Amino acid sequence: MPFGGLLTVGLISGGTQLLGGILGGNAQKKAAKTQADAAKAAADAALRQYETTRGDLMPWMRGGQESFDTLLARLKSGEIGGPYGKEFRAPTAREAEDTPGYQFTLDQGNKAILRGQAASGGAFTGGTMRNLANFNKNLADTTYNDTFLRKLQEFNTNFGVWQGDQNRGFSNLYSMASLGENAAAQAGNFGAGATAQANGYNTDAAAATAAGTVGSMNSYMSGVNGLVNNITGAMTKGLGGSGVGPGMALPTNLSAYSPRTAAIRNPANMFNYSLNLPSVAPSLQYDDEGNAVGGW
Repeated sequence: MPFGGLLTVGLISGGTQLLGGILGGNAQKKAAKTQADAAKAAADAALRQYETTRGDLMPWMRGGQESFDTLLARLKSGEIGGPYGKEFRAPTAREAEDTPGYQFTLDQGNKAILRGQAASGGAFTGGTMRNLANFNKNLADTTYNDTFLRKLQEFNTNFGVWQGDQNRGFSNLYSMASLGENAAAQAGNFGAGATAQANGYNTDAAAATAAGTVGSMNSYMSGVNGLVNNITGAMTKGLGGSGVGPGMALPTNLSAYSPRTAAIRNPANMFNYSLNLPSVAPSLQYDDEGNAVGGW
């Protein structure tokens, strides 16, 4: 095949490979971009979900913070957790004597002792005096004991009411503060998880972009190499004896000629000299039969 035909075939074949490399490279870049965009979208979705969850938990966190502040202030002031502020005071004898019914019982008892003494016909004796004294003492002791127990029970009842109010006040505020603390902890956990997810997706996006860049460059270079190899192969065949034109066969031993012709024998160096061939070819010399006899 004439040299021009071989070169044309090489150009067409190499151009096809180059076009395939370009199309393949573009496809890889497009696929990598699609994958990277999807990963970035997933990262954005994870962060948006965290923001939504944090917004849902915000009322609980705010309420917990307010309850904690109130509890702390009341603990510091002693309104909660402070001393009762009241002490039990035992009743006096006078308070026992002022007990409703005490005087009536005392009078009736003394009268009963005196009537009994009179009914027996006896005079007012020491025995009568002892009976009156014992009655008065026993009545005073019993009345005082009842008064003491009644006042102690009243004190304990009031203390229990105060203590219950203290416990309820503390428990209500502490429970709400705990709910806020738990909400804040959940928000923190969601945030850490969302950040880890987003970082992972962003890393995947970067890796996809990098892989697309490398893959597209490899595809482009493969196309370029294919073009160069096809042109080099066509030119090598043409200069190696297939004929540059009608009756213009070249000798097969090109190493005897200039470094450029030797380079043509080595496809690895062909790219460096291929552009010089049009200006070199006219320097060939031919004998009367049309065979090349001269060097370049």
